[in-house]
Parts: sequence; C-alpha cells; structure tokens
Amino acid sequence: MKGAVIFRSRYGVTRQYATWIAEDTGFDLKDIDKDSIDLSLYDRVIIGASIRAGKFINSGWIHKHRDELQSKDLIIFSVGGYPPSAEDKIEKAKKNSIPEGLNYRYFALQGKISMDMLKWWERAAFCIISKLDKKNDEIGNIVKGFDFVKRENIKPVVESALSE
Repeated sequence: MKGAVIFRSRYGVTRQYATWIAEDTGFDLKDIDKDSIDLSLYDRVIIGASIRAGKFINSGWIHKHRDELQSKDLIIFSVGGYPPSAEDKIEKAKKNSIPEGLNYRYFALQGKISMDMLKWWERAAFCIISKLDKKNDEIGNIVKGFDFVKRENIKPVVESALSE
C-alpha cells in the first residue's frame, strides 16, 4: 500500500508531526504549499492540519479534493492548543473543515505556541483579550505559551496508518 502524509503548517508544529509520521510509516511527505500532489498515486492518505480560529488551515484543499479523497483510506490529524478533552471545540473545527460524507479516521494532537511565534497583531490581540477576559484559560495559556509536542503523540496515528 502506497501512502502519503500531506500537510499545511503555519508555525512548523504540524510539519514536525507530519515528518515524524512519514518517517515512521515510510509514506511520502507532501507540503500542500510547496509540493505537487498527485492523489492518484496513493491508496492511503494522512492529512495534517493546524486549527486556527476554529477551522483547519487546509480546509479549502480538503474540500477541493473531496471526490479524490473519498476513494482513499483517509486519516486526518489536527494540531492545536486544545487538550484532547476539549471534544466540543475539536468537533466544531472538524465540522467547519471536513466535507460531510467523507470517511476518515481522526486524531487530535496538541501543539505548542509561544508569543515569539506569532505575528505582532496576533500577540497584541491575545494580550488585549487576556486582559479583558481573565477567566479564559485558553487565552491565558497562549499568552504564557505551552509546548505539548512529543514524538510519542503520533503513536495512534502511525498504528492506524500501518494497520490493514
């Protein structure tokens, strides 16, 4: 079975996870923004996306290739600041990003963020929001920064990808 790990990454975290997954599965690694991708070459496709503002940053690409993806053994993983227990927010991001009727297995992986990674206007927005909404732990965590990226996090994705 020939496979590909296809991703779009804003700050490099999804790229890191996708690279590890490709190494552990032997699948081709494809960056949506840099590589030519011929889906007809692959039986199994793993798509990695970061969540931004409640939506996968590559949702447009997923919608554009919906028909081709429908015939693939499809796995999708997302990367974000949400803990796996934030099922409601993860479900909302999936609903906002993945076309109805598309069959796939899904895995949510936690990422990392630091104020240094953000553009100036993103830093300013988070600082203002954190001052206005002191009870919002998610905003507070972004301002403080966090790093949950570990190679061990990909284990369920790799196991699913290598299963028949």
